[in-house]
Amino acid sequence: MNSMIIGAFINIVFDPILIFYFDMGIKGAAYATIFSNIIVSLINLHYFTLSKNSHIKLRVKDLILDLETVKKILSIGISPFSLQLTTSLTSVLCNKMLLSQGGDLAVGAMGIVNSIYLFLGMTMSGISSGSQPILGYNYGAKKHGRVLETLKVSIIAAVGVGSIITITTLLFPNFFINLFNDGNQEILRIGSRGIRIYFLLIPLNCFYIIGTNFFQYINNAMKSVVLNLLRQVLLFIPLLFILPKYFGIDGVWMVFLTSDVIIFIITRYFLKKHVKNV
Repeated sequence: MNSMIIGAFINIVFDPILIFYFDMGIKGAAYATIFSNIIVSLINLHYFTLSKNSHIKLRVKDLILDLETVKKILSIGISPFSLQLTTSLTSVLCNKMLLSQGGDLAVGAMGIVNSIYLFLGMTMSGISSGSQPILGYNYGAKKHGRVLETLKVSIIAAVGVGSIITITTLLFPNFFINLFNDGNQEILRIGSRGIRIYFLLIPLNCFYIIGTNFFQYINNAMKSVVLNLLRQVLLFIPLLFILPKYFGIDGVWMVFLTSDVIIFIITRYFLKKHVKNV
């Protein structure tokens, strides 16, 4: 946590220095990010090699790849990899569809809505990552009661946060859009309507995120991959080509809402089946 905070602080400090003082523009922001990542890497390297506080020491002989270990890492990592890959793909397709339906301003509005969603995504990542060691440890120890209790608490926390965000965005959509808007009334109009549709059933999306990661953390990555591919590819992409034909720009926003409902039902079924088999 300390290394992440230090990295973020360095990035924040160097952004304005490189962007404005050295007049590097967007390149300055990129260099600030690179520099902060280098510093964080050096801090972590020092911790795992020289620090007395670490119980794990990184040695050259440990860096030799072991096929079985690599397979285990890939089996766990394939789920978030597939999610990131398909998310990027759907983002490109979504922007193209918005461009055809509403032009550059619609794409700009989507960028704002996605930026707001990023705050929710980071919160879900925190809840999910916090549950990971507890789930993994107790699942390995065959303490399934603790596993289910952790899952329950994680879902309640995630859905609770999602509900609060849904209510606030429905009540104050203009406020959130104007955080990233320079006064353009068309972007405000498109974004305010879009965020209300996009965030309407966000609690269901939160449930899906926790449920998908749950299967990854208990060494059942295939279910996690299946759920990710179902939402991002088998649901999202077909809906993206169908709904905008009938509802225009609203149809693009409705893709998120519709896919959230369907994937919630499927994720709930998977979780319920898992709980019965424990």
